[in-house]
Amino acid sequence: MAARNKRDKTESMLTGWATIQINNSLVWQRSAVPGYEHKSLQLRGKLNGLKEWNDGNKELKAISNSVVIEFKDQRGSCAMFCDTEEEKDKLLGVLHYTAEL
Repeated sequence: MAARNKRDKTESMLTGWATIQINNSLVWQRSAVPGYEHKSLQLRGKLNGLKEWNDGNKELKAISNSVVIEFKDQRGSCAMFCDTEEEKDKLLGVLHYTAEL
């Protein structure tokens, strides 16, 4: 029972899954995205913005449910896409909230 409760709590802390490309690498990597309550998601003051293809990232137009995260530091930017538009909207909400954009 305790193991199940721990698993349920861990799963509820996830926003979902995204496929991520860092700094225009040729490699895309599938990753779990933590929810806004998760300790590892500390983005306050670290993002320049979140952009979709219609915000000037036309190379992402062909990729459904995609978004670009622009960092303020040397990390540059990363592109990611979710499986559904609902998951993308949820991800954007969590990122806006945690980064205080």
